[in-house]
This record gives sequence, C-alpha cells and structure tokens, in this order.
Amino acid sequence: MTGTHDGSIVINIDDVGSFYSGVGYIVPNNTALPSSVAFFNTKDKGETNKFKASIYPIDPRSHYQCEWEQIKDIYPGVTHSKEAEVTTRFKDNELHLEAKTDIGTIVESSIIGRPGDIIKSSV
Repeated sequence: MTGTHDGSIVINIDDVGSFYSGVGYIVPNNTALPSSVAFFNTKDKGETNKFKASIYPIDPRSHYQCEWEQIKDIYPGVTHSKEAEVTTRFKDNELHLEAKTDIGTIVESSIIGRPGDIIKSSV
C-alpha cells in the first residue's frame, strides 16, 4: 500500500451474486497511526467499480473495530477517516485500488489474484 502513508493492506472479497462484497484491513507502517478496517460493496462485477467504503479504526488494546471517539486519546493529534471514495479496476487477475478518504488520505494498491483466491502479497 502506498499513498499518504505507507503500510500493508489485506483485502477479502466475496462473490455475492451480481456484485462483490468485501472488507479491507489497513495497517500503516507508522505506529503513531491506528490500523483501520473498511467495509464495501461494489455496484456490480464490472472490470471497473466506484463505490464508498465505511472505515472504522481498530482498537489496539482489543484488536476489534471501534468508533474513533473510543480511542482518539491514544492517538493525540490524529484524525480518523469515516469513509472513502474508492475506485477499483480488476483485469488480468490484478486488482488496482485507489481511494481518497473524507479527510484527504490517499490509498493506492495493486494485488495480483482473483476474487476467491488466497493471495500472499506485500505492498
């Protein structure tokens, strides 16, 4: 994952009929920033999709998603996103993802594989 902050991203995408549903876990390399989880549904199974993803921080004490108000004191001076505008392109077994959050954070990643594959990737 590259963008505003470097780190790792793990994405689970499920084929749910006429569209894909998924969850992404975002782990910044900078430990002064919280990890996050994002939930999304595509509009269809097209090669290119644009959609909104809901984003929640992960509480470093419990490792569960939470509301930002519950952990903001652990991360002084940090603001956390609530949603992102996401564009994905899936072609030739490669997923390209670009996202911009409501606070201006940029996320970009490319992952090789198909929905349903188990892929080990470092980005």
